[in-house]
Amino acid sequence: MAENRQHTPYVHPNSGFVDGVIHIPGVTKEFLSQIKDLPVKAEDLFVASYPKSGTTWVSEIIFQICRDASIDERPIRIRVLFLEATKISSNVNTKEELNDLYLNHPSPRIFKTHLRYHEVPMGDGKTNKPKYIYVARNPKDIAVSLYHHYRRMKHYEFGSDRTWDEFFKMFIDSRVEYGGWFDHVLGWWVHRDDDNVLFLKYEDMKKDLPCSVQQIAKFLGKDLSPEMIQRIADQTTFTAMSDGKGRFYDGEPDGHKRRNPGATKFLRKGEVGDWKNYFTDEQNRQFDEMYEKKMAGSGLEIEF
Repeated sequence: MAENRQHTPYVHPNSGFVDGVIHIPGVTKEFLSQIKDLPVKAEDLFVASYPKSGTTWVSEIIFQICRDASIDERPIRIRVLFLEATKISSNVNTKEELNDLYLNHPSPRIFKTHLRYHEVPMGDGKTNKPKYIYVARNPKDIAVSLYHHYRRMKHYEFGSDRTWDEFFKMFIDSRVEYGGWFDHVLGWWVHRDDDNVLFLKYEDMKKDLPCSVQQIAKFLGKDLSPEMIQRIADQTTFTAMSDGKGRFYDGEPDGHKRRNPGATKFLRKGEVGDWKNYFTDEQNRQFDEMYEKKMAGSGLEIEF
């Protein structure tokens, strides 16, 4: 573990290293085991993704679907539980404390997570079988979004003066939180046909948000009117959420303590294809070569 840490720049001193994968501060192998064993309910909903893939976006859509398009002014971090962040945010240290933390949360409980498929709680597969919505995004756009995220947040110690070239190297070497994109997305992709898994693509959602809202609602067993579907879509566009008045991290009272001066917003652009403004021809060639090798035979197609 120590050797991994020494060769990983810009990582918080308390970051977890589990099986060669960097995790957020406080996450250990023992804590991941506690999460895996978390008692779950059939009505529990998990929004899973690799970081910067639209997790907050999909979480808000699901929250509004479950509450008939109503907008809740509370911060999303209170309404949607960040599964693996409880070690730090709530000072949880034991399995019992973890269970108690979630026990009385209003049903349906909505969790967000960036954990890989084999790390999330699964229940007994029978009576307690929660639902999982995974959202995949073009990894080139993820890399750019993560670059700005690393520059934004103080705990990465990356700094707003660091270059895209530095971060690109970190990304393709999987020296970022949650490890490499390929292993993460493919681990969920092989379960796309499970009856309790919905696999979404960010780019498809950007093309036709009402259709995606309808798809999610159907998966959740919610029969919403076309008017309500459209209302939710209108309330969860990038513009609408960017004007969310603190519901989505940027406007939180103590948020400035965690951000570097002059940092970009948490909801920065939400565009498809922004990578073209950052990748050099050589970086694009290098990434495409890796992509073809890693994705060969998977059947998963991502729009760039």
